Amino acid sequence: MKKTRKTLSVLLSVLLALLLLSLVPAAFAAEGGITALKINPYGGDESAIDTVKWFASSGKYYLFLPADVDLTAAKVYVTASDDVTVDGAPVASGDAAAAFTAGAHTLSCGGRTYPLTVLRSAALPAIFIETESGSLDYLLADKENKEEATIRVYEDGVLTLDKALKQIKGRGNSTWVECPKKPFNIKFDKKTAMLGMPKAKKWSLLANYKDDSDIKTPAGLALGRELGIPYTSECRNADLYLNGEYYGNFSVCESVEVGDSRVEITDLEKLNEAANPDVDIEALPRGGTGSGGTVQNHAVKGSMKWVNIPNDPEDISGGYLLEMEFAGRYNDEISGFVSDRGQWVVVKAPEYASEAQVRYIAGLYNEAEEAIYSKTGYNSLGKHYTDYFDMDTLLKTYLFMELQKPLDTAITSFYFYKDAGSDLLVAAPVWDFDRGFYTPEWRCGSDMSSPEGWHSSSFSYSGSGGDPFDTETVLSLLFRHEDFRLAAAEVWNASLFGTAPEAIDALFSDLYEENRTSLQMDLVRWKHAGSASPLVAAAAAGDAYFAKVGGFVHRRLAVLDNAFSGNPAMLYYDANGGSGHVFNREIAFVGGSVTALPTRVVDAHINAPSGKPFYGWNTKADGSGTIYRPGDKVPLKAKTTTLYAMWDEPEGSSLDPVPQPTQTDQGGNGGSRRNFLDWLRHIFKVIGDFWRRVFRIG
Repeated sequence: MKKTRKTLSVLLSVLLALLLLSLVPAAFAAEGGITALKINPYGGDESAIDTVKWFASSGKYYLFLPADVDLTAAKVYVTASDDVTVDGAPVASGDAAAAFTAGAHTLSCGGRTYPLTVLRSAALPAIFIETESGSLDYLLADKENKEEATIRVYEDGVLTLDKALKQIKGRGNSTWVECPKKPFNIKFDKKTAMLGMPKAKKWSLLANYKDDSDIKTPAGLALGRELGIPYTSECRNADLYLNGEYYGNFSVCESVEVGDSRVEITDLEKLNEAANPDVDIEALPRGGTGSGGTVQNHAVKGSMKWVNIPNDPEDISGGYLLEMEFAGRYNDEISGFVSDRGQWVVVKAPEYASEAQVRYIAGLYNEAEEAIYSKTGYNSLGKHYTDYFDMDTLLKTYLFMELQKPLDTAITSFYFYKDAGSDLLVAAPVWDFDRGFYTPEWRCGSDMSSPEGWHSSSFSYSGSGGDPFDTETVLSLLFRHEDFRLAAAEVWNASLFGTAPEAIDALFSDLYEENRTSLQMDLVRWKHAGSASPLVAAAAAGDAYFAKVGGFVHRRLAVLDNAFSGNPAMLYYDANGGSGHVFNREIAFVGGSVTALPTRVVDAHINAPSGKPFYGWNTKADGSGTIYRPGDKVPLKAKTTTLYAMWDEPEGSSLDPVPQPTQTDQGGNGGSRRNFLDWLRHIFKVIGDFWRRVFRIG
């Protein structure tokens, strides 16, 4: 037995040695062949920053060329161990790149072949950025890492910008963490114009990785400007090359910031600096409403945080740029406050705000919030919510959000500004659309892929992921007020939404046609390079996604036009001593009906007080009105109907509690026929909701 094992061991060793020897020639061969291929579209030399490198993926090779390349003037640069041919014709470094036409080619060198696909963009400008290190490793290691760089921009073959960048760095939140294609911010030493847009130091390069049409950002910003929402950023799409590598289709946008040609309000940051001429404000200690003036985190309602600036300017009434934000992100910001009802608000400008400034703007916001929360629209000071907001922008921004159904509706990337000398908060500018205008995602019970139903008017950020509050948004609170809904209908019917929906359809279609070729390059580069037929796969994916985007926008316009041109009826659910809230998403009209909801948190966001059983809904808070059980049809006889949760059995009734399925009890509260039917109805609803979510039905 030992001899047999020894023999097997020797045989295995010999086989392993032979295998390793067989790999040696292949390893040496791999060192030969073509090691680099580049094309300069504009006839420059190999070291120029506008030289494009080939891209390798899964044994395939690609050249992504800008729209304005002139192949007769372009030059090819190749590094190889032997002579190189393209489709059988010899090619050497410095030769004209005329042979590298769009389409499939075969490169050969030293007995090896390389399948090469050349793709060429159309219509878009090209941006070339070279970092000081010549690599992206440092930038991609951390979003806060910054590096100097050089930028060149070509439009229609003309070099329109050739300048140093003070810095390039990462940007974004979920897009930076979740997506391989990263967004960036760039900054010049001096204000610089780009792509026909006004001069500024800072610019945002948005990657749009979650948008397989690449046009939601420019379309959303263009639509915001058409609606007259102030200071909405300008934007142009372009093909971006980083250190010679094609990085994809990007939206080049004006950053949301206070300044000339941006949000043109009083620059309180500069006034702070003027009031403290010998102080490094950024180095000052931070303060807050915590014990001993410490900074509190997002979990404390009514808390504030600031910078301990010695001197305030004489007038601190403006300007302020505020952003609604997620709790975790709020913690990372320098100045801000948590409203009295749990909304996280970042003071984006001035970024380094003093205690007096934060207290001032937080006080104003809390007064406005109190008015919105009240059933009458008035706060304890006797002021109506309309006394706090510029209603034209607030209504337009609400309608804009309702149209696009974005994932982050009034939760993040949602801005207000307030200028000095004004008493009003202005709902502007609008921003961030890559997860709007159709996205196959859900949040707060809303299906963002469906063009049906209400959205912004019933949105909240439920406490999850460590967030302590179930925070309703400004928009969902406002929509409870009938006067706001009536005003929204008036604005809808008088604006582009109601008067020229075909123009909105055309905006999306025209932008898609302009970006379609570049989009295909982008999709090949990031998502389909390894496909059997990458161009076919990319084209099909882009067209299919835009069909969903365009179809969503067209249908959503019709749905909301119908809602605002008729006599819409609103149904609200009152927790009536419980906690949480719910709003009926189904769009209905006076004289119609909707289906009463159950009270499970997943469906209604309402919890029972002290574990009491739920008996259904009632038209009166004391339970003396009409009773509706989950699944019953509720007739809507008025513009606003409220149903109150019943936590005690109504007097004179013989109702069993509505079953509340849990992990340990799937509906058993006695064996009555009504109880069983309620349980069965609920099970069918849960199953139906599950399949609708899976297949996006309805």
